[in-house]
Amino acid sequence: MPKYIILRRKKDDPKIHTPGSLEETACEIVNDCFRLTISKEQLMALPADGAAATMALLNGDAICSIALDKKRQKIWLKEVNVIGIGIQNLNDVINRFENDLNEAFFDLKRKISNSSSFNELLNGGAISVYSSIGDTDVDDLLITSCK
Repeated sequence: MPKYIILRRKKDDPKIHTPGSLEETACEIVNDCFRLTISKEQLMALPADGAAATMALLNGDAICSIALDKKRQKIWLKEVNVIGIGIQNLNDVINRFENDLNEAFFDLKRKISNSSSFNELLNGGAISVYSSIGDTDVDDLLITSCK
């Protein structure tokens, strides 16, 4: 199976990977799984058995290595990306839920504090809530999908 060394592309390097190539997909996988703050276009995949990859390793420029063949590329493009979108959608819903919940609790705390009869109920304390959705952790799903 072809193995690639992934490194950050030099700003003056005009070479880009062919769309749909294993190299492009390798950069996309690394970018997504490591949650890098740069785009996949700013990464370069070098065949691990080449002289350029050896130099990148010796210079400490390598981010990681990845083994990727056409079969695994197809799985990434057709299945993992779809699952990743579903995970992101779930994450968005959870974030909106948490924001709504926080707003409701702040509103409740404000109303209690403003009440002439119940303002001492909190006595300087805070209202807190802990919520979980089953035993599923969204980050665990994302990490598992990148393995």
